[in-house]
Amino acid sequence: MPRARHAVESLENTPTKEAGMAIEAHCGTLSALTLALPRSCAVPESRGTLPKGMFVAKVAVSAKTKQHLIHAIDGITMLAILRAANTGVEQGRRIPEVLVIGLRLADGIEEAPHDIVELIQAQRKSGIVFVCVRNVEFEGAMREEACFVVRRPLSERSGHAPTFHEFASAWIPSGEALLEIADAAATTDDLWDSLCSQVIFGSTDFADLDARIVRASRIAQLRTQIAKLEGDHARAKTQERRNEAHAKLRKARAQLESLEQL
Repeated sequence: MPRARHAVESLENTPTKEAGMAIEAHCGTLSALTLALPRSCAVPESRGTLPKGMFVAKVAVSAKTKQHLIHAIDGITMLAILRAANTGVEQGRRIPEVLVIGLRLADGIEEAPHDIVELIQAQRKSGIVFVCVRNVEFEGAMREEACFVVRRPLSERSGHAPTFHEFASAWIPSGEALLEIADAAATTDDLWDSLCSQVIFGSTDFADLDARIVRASRIAQLRTQIAKLEGDHARAKTQERRNEAHAKLRKARAQLESLEQL
């Protein structure tokens, strides 16, 4: 955390340039440097602002999403571009580059804008880590918070076409929002998977990421199912219904235990 705070202080104390380098693009107080990304990946402030209109100029967009883009988003900023050339990894086969895009939420908007994330991601082949920034009241004062959002294709069953799933981290104070380039990342594909793992699981470990996501989803479904079955068992008015619920409950608990041991 001190590293992030130091980066913020350094930028705030530099009026235009530092050692010949342009000031980095910001979304709120966040920049590539405050996120702990390498300076080589940072986008200059002069090139960071992305006009909202560019995302609706050439695609069909619903009136609701257009209004959301206008009124719920104060600004869209390209904070960083992570490529083989500026990260030291090899070019991957799936992901050409990873973009880090800041979404500044308008006052009063407190949730990640799922339709805007989908709108932007659908127009790029790149992996994109969205950094959503909001101002909220906390302990009688306003503070800036951030969350990370990623959207990636996932096939939950072998042989089935993948569908896109969106994942978001918890909201945290902006000064605690960090992204890490994993030491084990050898390609841009690895880099993307590692960043997704950080958002979804809080870990840079990208091994078997899709399988871990599917397993975590199944665990969440089973826990919900078990809670319902426990209620059904408690409310059953006949022995037959209690036995039926108990059998389903045992099966679900066994499946959950098996998955949690993997």
